[in-house]
Amino acid sequence: MRHGILYINDQPVQRKKVADFIPEQFDYVCPDGRKKRVAQYQETLPNGVSYMTLNCLDGTIYDNTRPFSVPAGHYFMMGDNRDNSTDSREWGFVPAENLVGRAEILFFSTTTPEDPTASLWTPWKWPTAIRWGRLLELLD
Repeated sequence: MRHGILYINDQPVQRKKVADFIPEQFDYVCPDGRKKRVAQYQETLPNGVSYMTLNCLDGTIYDNTRPFSVPAGHYFMMGDNRDNSTDSREWGFVPAENLVGRAEILFFSTTTPEDPTASLWTPWKWPTAIRWGRLLELLD
C-alpha cells in the first residue's frame, strides 16, 4: 500500500471512485466510530476481478506498508474496509492448506463503537454490539 493505493508487483491496482458508502444506522464502519458517508472505490485486479473497497481515513498506518513477498503455497488476505481490517498486513500469510471452503454466509458480526469488546463469547453485550444488518447475511 502506498498512500492508500494497492500495488501488486510494483504496479498500482486500477481504482475508480464510486458513490459513497452510507452505513446502516447501527453498523460500525470506521475505526474512529464514524457513522456517515465513507469514500468507496471499485478496484480492478490485473486479472479483471473487481470489488468495492472503503476508505474511512487518510494517512493511517495501513495506507503505507512495506512491500510483501508472498511465498509459494501461501495467500495474502486483505479486507475491503482497509482502515478497519486486521489482515495479512498485520498477521502474515495464510498457507494454502488452511483454506477449506468458500464463505457463503456472514453468521455473526459484532464490535460497534458502543461496545468494541463484544464477541460471540460475551452474549451479555450482544444487545448493543450486534451488527443486526449483517446477521445471517448471504455473501456473493
